[in-house]
Amino acid sequence: MKKMKHIMKDGVKYGLQKLGYRLVPERVIQQYSERSNDPYLSVYDRADRIANPANDRAGDDFSKERRFYTLYQGAQQILKNNVSGDFAECGSKHGHSAYILADIIKSSSQVARKLWIFDSFEGGLSDKTDKDRSTDLGDTTVRKTKNQKDRFSSSYDHVKNLFKDMGFVEIIKGWIPQSLDCAAKERRYALAHIDVDLYEPTKAAIEFFYDRMDEGAMIIVDDYGSKTFPGCQSAVDEFLETHTHSFFLVSHTLGCVIIK
Repeated sequence: MKKMKHIMKDGVKYGLQKLGYRLVPERVIQQYSERSNDPYLSVYDRADRIANPANDRAGDDFSKERRFYTLYQGAQQILKNNVSGDFAECGSKHGHSAYILADIIKSSSQVARKLWIFDSFEGGLSDKTDKDRSTDLGDTTVRKTKNQKDRFSSSYDHVKNLFKDMGFVEIIKGWIPQSLDCAAKERRYALAHIDVDLYEPTKAAIEFFYDRMDEGAMIIVDDYGSKTFPGCQSAVDEFLETHTHSFFLVSHTLGCVIIK
């Protein structure tokens, strides 16, 4: 019986390969079945299920998983080094990365730290400038620009519901930089995650948080290096030319880290 099953299994594999299917090795399947044992992948998957129940993804899950690992490591390092200040995120979409940050704060019992979430909760993206159109992919037509705005739109009620039981989370609705003119300007920050894609809001957010950070605090910019959103890199590069910093890292899967 075992021999017969083995023959049938090999026959199915051969047939699928002849049809052009590429089979995933069993060791890879086993690796992904053990995701729950990895501290980062466990919180990443849990946050994804909670924040994105409709499975409405942008199609870059592999890259996003790597970029969010940079965010996860950064937040853990901030806690380990006891850098004072709140956490903040600009551009939350469904709340996936914000939930990861909230989970880290909650698990650390350092709920005296607030998590500030800034998002327009309207059209997804603000209007593009010339610096946002400096590449072929960035210089989108009216139709493609609208599609981008629709793709990155988010719901205030959805995100608010995610954090209804987390009193240390503050959600600010509005466009950057106008939305930054609130109680948040009186706070100090240890970490800011900036994912607003375009030149003007990226530049405004970096300048706002960096001025309110102590040594060792960190800014993570999600879209640095993107050919679709070149204005983001322009904003970071211009900032670095005029501000001192202790460390700057560019990720190979998009994004960068600035440490004051």
